[in-house]
Amino acid sequence: MQMQNLSTVVLKEEGTIELSSLLGAGSAGSAGAAGGQPSCADLRLLLRGCSLQSERFVTEDDLRQRIVRLGPSMLNWTLNAMLPAGPAADASPQSAEDPVARDLRETPMVLHLINSVWRQERSLNCQSAEHFADHLIQRATRAASCSNNGEIDVLVSGLKGSLWIGQQFVADLSRIFPKLRIVALSSNFVLGLLQKGAGHMEPLNFQLNGSNFKISEGSICLMLSQSGTSYPTVWAARVLAALPAVEVFAVSGHFDTVLSASVGQCPFGKNFLCRTFSTLAGVRPAEASSLASLAMHHTLSQLLLVCMAAVTSEPAASDPW
Repeated sequence: MQMQNLSTVVLKEEGTIELSSLLGAGSAGSAGAAGGQPSCADLRLLLRGCSLQSERFVTEDDLRQRIVRLGPSMLNWTLNAMLPAGPAADASPQSAEDPVARDLRETPMVLHLINSVWRQERSLNCQSAEHFADHLIQRATRAASCSNNGEIDVLVSGLKGSLWIGQQFVADLSRIFPKLRIVALSSNFVLGLLQKGAGHMEPLNFQLNGSNFKISEGSICLMLSQSGTSYPTVWAARVLAALPAVEVFAVSGHFDTVLSASVGQCPFGKNFLCRTFSTLAGVRPAEASSLASLAMHHTLSQLLLVCMAAVTSEPAASDPW
């Protein structure tokens, strides 16, 4: 009864939608009800979403249009997976492919797509790469003419696999720009250093801490998240983007992500701000990550090649940066 009362209270909140209403309680719950199992309606799962474009709560029709993209077979598999073990749970269709096997099978196709897109000079990824390289050149020119007072020139941040790949990118980029201070940090670590509100957790006893973590005008930040929704990375990007004259870029599985919006790129905006990169991998929920990691690494390798080309085309390249 306590759970039922809690659901009743939550349902009164603005914008809340019951899953059984969204998917159709009759069809979703028929298999479970026939076997004496709870139906989707019995689970009382609640959803609520907000549109980034109109800043309003989404409706049932909005969510239904998004969930239909899964296809009938995957949608049925999702509903069955929500029910307790029994006839309904065992009835998953054969067409619901193992996500790990799917990633491995599609790896050559996605890597070929990445190569094709980066060969197109006016592709969105190439436009963002040129913008990124231009800021690097400006920062390197500045660093060559004046001493660094401990400021971070380039910050690469992410979580787990994205952070690990970002660390390799930092190691390679540092060989091209040896005079720049380029670091890779966990986005949780970055949040702890940037947030000043009550209850924030500041890292202690690290080489980088609150006294020497300096992001200044002209600093470049590259935020990595395959899903584009990693909570610490998204919020770290928002905090960094709010700093004056700090250039923040985002890399995720596609262009329309929460992370992209956090660096100022509206998914329905007419103008492309050249601050976002797509690994072209899309949504990849498989664990362990294979294709998502390869696509992230391959995309950053392409970005590295653009940076190298920018260095060699500059007249000042004879004076090592």
